[in-house]
Amino acid sequence: MKQMRNYGYTRMVANKRWPEISVWSHTAIGMFPWLVVGALLAMVYGGLTGGADADLWFSLAGDWNASRIAFHIPLGMVSFYIALAWLGAAIGTSPHRSIGTVFFAPLFVFLAHWAYGQGVNKAWREIRRTGGKAGEGAQIDDRIRTA
Repeated sequence: MKQMRNYGYTRMVANKRWPEISVWSHTAIGMFPWLVVGALLAMVYGGLTGGADADLWFSLAGDWNASRIAFHIPLGMVSFYIALAWLGAAIGTSPHRSIGTVFFAPLFVFLAHWAYGQGVNKAWREIRRTGGKAGEGAQIDDRIRTA
């Protein structure tokens, strides 16, 4: 997790210094933690206000009010994310692929995306705070170095 946070941080610091290496996907993943929190809040709101009613669960017909949308749309996105992680792990070429690694792939992919996104957000805060000089004059990694 620490390594993935550092990857996100150093990528954003490098993108600021050398814009020609910037790739949209490395920046977009900074929104991942915010999307996760927003989706969880929407699902809690939808669940508490009746969007997760059992009689409406499998019915496409019915009243698609705000609480039902707030619950089911994020739930559908989460389901798609998990299915995509399982598919990628199942058809990937890893020499260590097994039933267990495929089963746990969504968890570890999520943790990697979350940590990388945290690093991106940390770099954005420092870039904003320092006027674009984040990481200058110091090692970008988190090791304490001796002379």
